[in-house]
Amino acid sequence: MLRGSVSFYIVLAQMATCAVASGMLTNSLFALAAHFPAAHAEGIFSGQAVAGIIATGAQLVAAYSVSPIDDTGNIPAPGPPDGLISRTVAYFIFAAVVNLTLTAGFLHVSRDPYYQQQSKLSYHAENTSDSSSDEAEAEQLITVVTPSMPTPSVVSDFEAFKHTFRDISSYCYVIVLDFAVTLSVFPSVTALVTSTSGAQLLTEWHFFVYNIGDFLGRRSAPSIRISRATPLLTLAILRILFIPAFFACHVTFSVWYNGIQSDQSFMALVLVLGLSNGFLSTRSAMVAPGLSAYPTIAGSIVAISISSGLALGSVLSWLVRAAGCLCIPF
Repeated sequence: MLRGSVSFYIVLAQMATCAVASGMLTNSLFALAAHFPAAHAEGIFSGQAVAGIIATGAQLVAAYSVSPIDDTGNIPAPGPPDGLISRTVAYFIFAAVVNLTLTAGFLHVSRDPYYQQQSKLSYHAENTSDSSSDEAEAEQLITVVTPSMPTPSVVSDFEAFKHTFRDISSYCYVIVLDFAVTLSVFPSVTALVTSTSGAQLLTEWHFFVYNIGDFLGRRSAPSIRISRATPLLTLAILRILFIPAFFACHVTFSVWYNGIQSDQSFMALVLVLGLSNGFLSTRSAMVAPGLSAYPTIAGSIVAISISSGLALGSVLSWLVRAAGCLCIPF
């Protein structure tokens, strides 16, 4: 068995490999989805949220199944290491089964004639018909070329990227800010909130509640038809208020005033955090590719915006924690 620094660096290498593979797959997926009706973008985002629900739900089931329960029905403090090992093994077995099932599902969908037709990517939009409303057309078909767009021509990849980013930059900023704010507090701050009522597995439950909210927010994106960038960006900026709100909860390391002494209020904040994160990211990803003459590039830029927001949020989480404890959290 590997121990110490060797094992640590192997794990880091595995995580880096998984991150690179995930980035490549995500980029390709959003580039492909840009050639489908806008609802398909919501399907991709909702699928990611479902994966989060399955993962956190499995974690909860494993926690309750291996943890001893006393006469009062409460789960006591963490048990022996064997319990943790059992939870870990059960979780990864479940994750492997889900991955195999989803792979089989994708292979089945890839043989569908409609999928095969739409997956023939091109930088040229196929529908150039006039439209009385750019936003209405963008809702129906992502690949439409609106009258305000330049007619696609043979240009360099850099020029195409530059023009596309200029067309959808506002929505990219919404996505980056959305994920950056979320990752700055979740889970670096939220996981350190302790129960004020003695409830057990609060951390595990808050992961599950967040993913439920994230899923509902993503599913609501097609129904709440906010298509202009200004209101979406305003909502994304207002989400910065989640930072002081979570510090007001029962955070163990915070030196600030913990005014929210209620597990229910904390869970409500987590739910709203998930709802707003899911809605803003999904709605922006649905609208943005329809505003560009180069849907493939637009889809890739959306994927890059997601990765950038996650990376920025990870960095900001250290600064946010430092602001909470007025210390160096390393």
